Amino acid sequence: DLVALPRQRFDAADRRLSRALLANTRAHATRLARVSGRLSLGPIVQKHSRCAERLDGLERRAGRALLNRVAVSRRVLEGRAALLKSLGYQSVLSRGFALVRNEAGHMVRQAASLGAGDVLNIEFSDGRVGATVNGSDTPGATTEVSNPAPGKVKTPRQKSGGRGGQGSLF
Repeated sequence: DLVALPRQRFDAADRRLSRALLANTRAHATRLARVSGRLSLGPIVQKHSRCAERLDGLERRAGRALLNRVAVSRRVLEGRAALLKSLGYQSVLSRGFALVRNEAGHMVRQAASLGAGDVLNIEFSDGRVGATVNGSDTPGATTEVSNPAPGKVKTPRQKSGGRGGQGSLF
C-alpha cells in the first residue's frame, strides 16, 4: 500500500502535536501563575496618587509664582510710570516754567526767532494763555518777575572768629 506509510507518519505527528500543545499550554499557564502575583493594581494606584499629589503641589506653586510675578511686574510698571511722569514736560511746568509755542504750535526756543506781532500760546502748569510779541527787542530787556511769597528772610551767617562754632584749626 502506497498510502499506508505516509498515513502512519501523519498519525504519529498528530499524536505528538496534541501532547505538545497540552504541554505548551501547561508551561505557559504555570509561567502566568508565577508572574500574575507581581501583576497587581496596587503599585499603579500608589504611583498615580503620588503623581496626583505632586501635580497638586506644582499647581499651587505655579499659582503663587504667577501672583508674585504679576505683583513684581506691577511695581516695575508703576515705577516706570512715575519716572515717565517726572521726566515729562508737565513736571517742568509744575516747577514754575512755561512752554511757549508759536501760531503753528511749534515750540519757541529762542527770543531771536520771534518778531513784533507774533502770536504765541504760553502753557503753564494750570492752563494756557495767548500772547502777542510787543516788538521790544532791546537787549537785556526784562519783564516783571513775581515776588516770592512773603515769609521769613534768611540772613547769611557770619563766620565766627573763635567764639562758638568750630573755630580755626590753624
